[in-house]
Amino acid sequence: MRKLKQQPISLRGPIGPMSPISPRGPMSPMSPISPRGPMSPISPISPMRPRGPLALLLLLALLLGACCHDDDEKPAQEKGTPITFSGSEAETQQGGNKAPRASMASTRAAMPLESKATAFDVWGYKNMILDDTDGYTKAGLQTVIPQYHVAWKENSAATTTTNSDGWEYILTDYPDQTIKFWDFGAKAYRFFAATGYPAATVKTVDGNEVAEISMAADGEDLSATSYYSRLWFSTGDYEHYPDKQFGKTVALEFALPLSRVRFILRTVVPEGSPEPILEDIEYKPITGKIHVRGTFTVTYPLTGESTTESWTTSDFTRSILSLTVPYSEDEYFTSEEIAAAVEGDPAYGKTTSDKKIVGTYKWYYLMPIRGQEPYMLTLLINGEEKTAVVPAAYMDWLPGYEYTYIFKINEEGGVELESYDAAYADWKEGTEGTPTVYNW
Repeated sequence: MRKLKQQPISLRGPIGPMSPISPRGPMSPMSPISPRGPMSPISPISPMRPRGPLALLLLLALLLGACCHDDDEKPAQEKGTPITFSGSEAETQQGGNKAPRASMASTRAAMPLESKATAFDVWGYKNMILDDTDGYTKAGLQTVIPQYHVAWKENSAATTTTNSDGWEYILTDYPDQTIKFWDFGAKAYRFFAATGYPAATVKTVDGNEVAEISMAADGEDLSATSYYSRLWFSTGDYEHYPDKQFGKTVALEFALPLSRVRFILRTVVPEGSPEPILEDIEYKPITGKIHVRGTFTVTYPLTGESTTESWTTSDFTRSILSLTVPYSEDEYFTSEEIAAAVEGDPAYGKTTSDKKIVGTYKWYYLMPIRGQEPYMLTLLINGEEKTAVVPAAYMDWLPGYEYTYIFKINEEGGVELESYDAAYADWKEGTEGTPTVYNW
């Protein structure tokens, strides 16, 4: 049979062509993970030319291989295609009433990872067996990249075979990192990555091999929190998976292992009426705590049917009882500020219905968590205690997602949950259209 050529693996940035755009280096003839030099399909590899029955067998093998493989389905390159990488930060996704797809965020836009981090470590694996009798189980695991350090280099895109978009893994400080090439005979590839020099542990869970990465997540110190990537997966089973990614840049999508949460209080009073006085505001679980710092563990499937990562949080080292500062582009002077103000202070002569110029814009960065209990908003409205309960169904927080809870304070002094996951570009009543999603 005719041997299919291999292509090197490359990484791509959030913008740019999907196919490698840099030249390929010389390669050794038969190595599965290194490039081969240019050869014609029936070029002899020794000065002796086969004759007689042997030559006939070779010819039949070549003809049979041509019948079995269509170049439109599995490209046979005369030169190997290097594996390359790119990284982007997933656009912050909004939580909502509809359940997201597992823990995946569907990306409508992306921020280049280099704006957040200039290096990441990547792992790569391939499956050599595809069992289509039981849910297309992938097996025959082989390591392609054990753990490579990938660095961002400004203005370096397409300057080497392994750098398609500015991310390079052939580095002077990492001499053991060699060029890796696509194996078009593989049944599936999968890659994942993280910033902050993490460690990955491969183990067997329920009969399948998985890789786990654990990292510290701190909602009060984002600079100390690493990014993790979604699982990049593609298969060579072109009949059932038409989105073929073999040979293209591995575009990794990164996210912080945190959820971003805010709550908004919107007052509705008749025109000319004073704004209500809001005090002692707390948004909190009915009995539990809100976790701010802990350990985030992401698990990547390497064999079996699953092709998406999963996650858990644990070992919480910092928790709070409630969220006390609502998100607002307007802020009101408190009675304490007014009472303590002297002439010349911004609060001097003001009332609690007077707005400050600068709002709070308060987002809380919290540990992702599923299965939370109901939350309750409690506050004093003109001195009278009011409450509103948010059902548990709205309290699942996924990593890389943002959640907005809007409460309406009505003219009778009551409070209710007006909407969940409503983001308005200017936070004014009546704004319509697609909610704005903010990157973080």
